[in-house]
Amino acid sequence: MKKNLTHLTWRAIAIAIPGSILITASSTYVALSASALPWPTIFVAVLSFALMRLIGRSDINEINVAATGMSAGAMVAGGLVFTLPGLFISGIWDLGQPGQTAGDFLKARLPLVLFVALAGVLLGTALCWLFRKRNIEELKLPYPIGKAAASTLEAGKKGGSQALTLLLALLLAAGLTLLRDHFGLFPPLLAFSIAAIPLTFYMSPMAIGIGGLIGFSSTLYWLLGAAITSLGRILILETSILGSIPGAAEKLGEWNLTIAIALMVWAGLGTLIAFLFGTYKKKGRRRTAGSSSRRRLAAPRGMGLLSLILVALAFVITLLTGMKVLPALLLMAGVFFAALLSSLITGQTGINPMEIFGIIVLLAIRALVKVSPEHAFFIAAIVAVTCGYAGDMMNDYKSGALLKTNPTAQFVIELVG
Repeated sequence: MKKNLTHLTWRAIAIAIPGSILITASSTYVALSASALPWPTIFVAVLSFALMRLIGRSDINEINVAATGMSAGAMVAGGLVFTLPGLFISGIWDLGQPGQTAGDFLKARLPLVLFVALAGVLLGTALCWLFRKRNIEELKLPYPIGKAAASTLEAGKKGGSQALTLLLALLLAAGLTLLRDHFGLFPPLLAFSIAAIPLTFYMSPMAIGIGGLIGFSSTLYWLLGAAITSLGRILILETSILGSIPGAAEKLGEWNLTIAIALMVWAGLGTLIAFLFGTYKKKGRRRTAGSSSRRRLAAPRGMGLLSLILVALAFVITLLTGMKVLPALLLMAGVFFAALLSSLITGQTGINPMEIFGIIVLLAIRALVKVSPEHAFFIAAIVAVTCGYAGDMMNDYKSGALLKTNPTAQFVIELVG
């Protein structure tokens, strides 16, 4: 490959394409059957490492690029699965029309699904390139899943005690999860109370790992938010007449979620303003000495223009679904906000509520313009795909930053995958 595409090889592409098909298919099945989708980042890191070793390759950056391409389709599948089935549930799409075969249905609907997926992929790719420098290089967000993937590859390369520790941790986590979910030896949630304060402990090795990766301060903020809302609800119920009203506790729980989403949205608006007015103030500053490796892996000229072209293509593809121009324009603005917020939350906690972002943007657009029920689902799906794809890609960029992988190579193979 060319100099600007260091670490992108035909071997990585050859492994990434079938790997992406496999991971996308399995992610679709998991999302449909479990209504949840774990990050594929660490699994594809292990798989790409094993496949590269089989063909005699040991360059950790080439392996990381292959892993980036492999994971590309997983969250796209999740974004579609968590939104588009609503078209069938609500009766907007009907499989049982007289005289219609499955082939006829696919011929009519599959292009629309592909347009939705492609629009989300193009938007996610373009926006992640825009967010990468700020989130990873300037804010230095932890991105626990990306950090774990980088640690996995480094441990595999070094071998010895690090690889043994990694293997033992993987076996322990897998064993505990199997005992919990398959054999039911202990419940996923352990509820108890201390000083009449109800507490719930999530029996998850992954949660412990994420807490360790994001650091003490971020975990403390997370715990503090849960404590404030829980204790506030208890105090309101115990010190007011609401405690005697049937169903009041459940209603307060719903208000907790509503308030949390509102805080998240307004915090995202503040972040968006800071991003728009603060990021480019540093452009005129000269870079410090000792940045030869950065220059070697610097993005080629025109990447910004390419990202704008991808957004324009996504807009055109959105129009091909039958959506009107004004809702499509509002969708582009909403996707920017949602993807930015998604990339920040993923970077801080490792959690990406992509379907929630889809609903938020959908409600905002429907409050401004009239949108058909079918296109409303398309809006939610495009936002969910973009946010899921953005979270996965930012994790890949984080692992790439830790391993000093060329981000341009990751950008290209993400599109290929």
